[in-house]
Amino acid sequence: LLQLHRRRQNLNIDSVSEMRG
Repeated sequence: LLQLHRRRQNLNIDSVSEMRG
């Protein structure tokens, strides 16, 4: 469960990075 949450957090960070450009 913790691993899944970690992966989701990483995905979220990637999305923010892409949005910021």
